[in-house]
Amino acid sequence: MCTVIHSSHVLIMSKTAILQLRSHYSVSEGLNQIKDTLKFCKDNHIHSIAITDLDNMYGWVKFYKQARSMGVKPIAGATIVVRIDDLYISSTLLCENNIGYQSLIALLSRAYEKKERILERPIVDYSDLLQVGGLFIIIDSLSPSITKLALAKQTQELESLLNTFEQLIKTKRVFGSLPKIGRESEALSNYVFASACAAVGVPLVASYPVCFASPEDYEAHDVKVCIYMGRVVHDTTRVVRHTKEQYLRTSEQMMKLYADIPQALENANRLAMMCNVTLDMDQVLLPDVSPSGDANHDFKQATYQGFENRAKQLKLNESF
Repeated sequence: MCTVIHSSHVLIMSKTAILQLRSHYSVSEGLNQIKDTLKFCKDNHIHSIAITDLDNMYGWVKFYKQARSMGVKPIAGATIVVRIDDLYISSTLLCENNIGYQSLIALLSRAYEKKERILERPIVDYSDLLQVGGLFIIIDSLSPSITKLALAKQTQELESLLNTFEQLIKTKRVFGSLPKIGRESEALSNYVFASACAAVGVPLVASYPVCFASPEDYEAHDVKVCIYMGRVVHDTTRVVRHTKEQYLRTSEQMMKLYADIPQALENANRLAMMCNVTLDMDQVLLPDVSPSGDANHDFKQATYQGFENRAKQLKLNESF
């Protein structure tokens, strides 16, 4: 049922990876504070964690620096909406390397430059995704278009949908998430999705959007979601998209949760191992704003000109 990456090797899963963390930098969902989250990872045998906020990378540099200082591997990523023809599919992009890091920045920038939005979110066209490199994509089985087909047991239609990613599947860039968050009819949905993934050669990873630290934080998170939506918690007509199970689990809890499909845990670990972005924090990168190309010359000229202007204002004697 589940494709295993490099299945000839056995990975000892004493530790696990988290591939879909929503931090407080996700405006519409996510309560996880970076420092607290990383301390939890260090204390609970989570060797790697990906920050995948919705449509942004605002927290990446802070996340990277603190994770490295704590001995936890940081993975760069973001959760986006991919458009293929008339389909809109929520997907998580993870950076394989620094090329992928630059690719993700370019994709997000391009998406925000466009006026088109879906549910107030920017859209990344699949054609744009094909033009960049260094990225892995996790297809979110929680996407409405996927969930609808899965619950209707339309396996062939779901296979056709997944095959729209054929070019990336051939290069082993595509994975499918297998969330276990206590949704209604989740077992059926996951089974049909897993069957479709196996048919088209898409490996499954043990992953779900981690939106808060513990089950007790669910209500606070629900309030945040309502504020973003402009609704109230007690509105019975609103669509509730999250569950109390979307909390940050320990390695032991993750292994217990996915005990029936350990290959998905192994795939998640291997995917985390393949993602390696490094930042040179000692190098100061500033844009070139020098008209002449010689910053020192331009700064000197601007200083002299500024002094002359100030001298005129103060009516200073030229001999001074």
